[in-house]
Amino acid sequence: VAVLDFEGRGITMQEAQTLTDRFTTSLSSTNKVVMVERGTMNDVLQEQGFDSGECTSDECAAEVGAMLGVEFMISGAIGKIGNTYTIDAKMFSVATGAAESMKSITYQGEVDGLIIEIEILAWQILGLTPPKSLIQKKRRGMTGLATNTPLPKTKGGAIFRSIIVPGLGQIYGNYNKAGWAYLGTELLCVGLTATSINNYNAAQTEYNIALNNYRNAKTAEDIAKYKTESTTAITSMNDANKMSLTFSVLAGLVWGASVIHSAMVAPNDLGYDINKNVILAYDPKTQSTQLSFSFPI
Repeated sequence: VAVLDFEGRGITMQEAQTLTDRFTTSLSSTNKVVMVERGTMNDVLQEQGFDSGECTSDECAAEVGAMLGVEFMISGAIGKIGNTYTIDAKMFSVATGAAESMKSITYQGEVDGLIIEIEILAWQILGLTPPKSLIQKKRRGMTGLATNTPLPKTKGGAIFRSIIVPGLGQIYGNYNKAGWAYLGTELLCVGLTATSINNYNAAQTEYNIALNNYRNAKTAEDIAKYKTESTTAITSMNDANKMSLTFSVLAGLVWGASVIHSAMVAPNDLGYDINKNVILAYDPKTQSTQLSFSFPI
C-alpha cells in the first residue's frame, strides 16, 4: 500500500503532510499491510513532474501506484471550516481502479483530537476494529493523556458497579464510607443467611436421625425420647428457615438501596439533578412512606 499526501482544504500543506504521516504510521501499526516509504513515492512523483501534494486525481494515483508496484493506493482530503474538520479517504485497487474502501469523518475540536480520529480512520479503512487504546484516547482526549487524567466517572458506571456488588458504586463515586457500609452490611446479611441455611441443614439431619430412631424404637421410654428430639429438630428447622428468609430479604433490600443511593450520589452526567427527582417521604393522606422517582422526557 502507498499513501498519497492528503489534499489540504483550509489547512496548510505542512499540516496535511503531518496528518498524512500519522495516518501512514497508524496503517503500518496494524501489521496487515506493507507500506511504501514516503521518500520512494516522492522520487516517483518527481519523475512524473509532480510536487508532493499535487497528485490528487485517481488517474495520477493509479499511474504512481503502477510504477511503485503496489496493490492499493490511498488518497484523501482534509478540510477545515472554523473548528470543524472533514476527512475523506479512499483506498482503491491499482490493477482495476475500483474503490475497495471509502471512509468519511466529521470532527469538531482541537487539532490534537483530529490526530486520534485519523489514526482510527487508518484501521477502519482496512476494515479492522481499532484497538481499545485508541478508543480510550478518543474518549479521554489528548489533554487528559498528557496529564494522565483518569476517564471521567459517570452515573451509569456507578449504578452498574452497585448492581454487581453493593457499595462499589459509592466507592466509585468517592463516597467511601457509605460504600464500605453498604458492602459490610451486605456481607453481614449474606453471612447470616448462609449460617441460617447451615443451621437448617444441621437441624434437618438431626430430625431425620430422630425420626428414624423413633420408628425403630421398641420401648415407651425410647418412643417418648425420640419424639421429643424430632419435635425439637422441627422447631429448630422452622426457626432457621425464618431467619434465612429474613436475612435474605434484608440482603436484597440493602442491595436495592445501594443501587438507588449510588444513582443519587454518583457523578451527574444525565443533565439533571437526580437528588431532586428522587423523593422519599411520609404521606399523611395514605399514612405510608412513599418513594417517588421522576425524570424529564
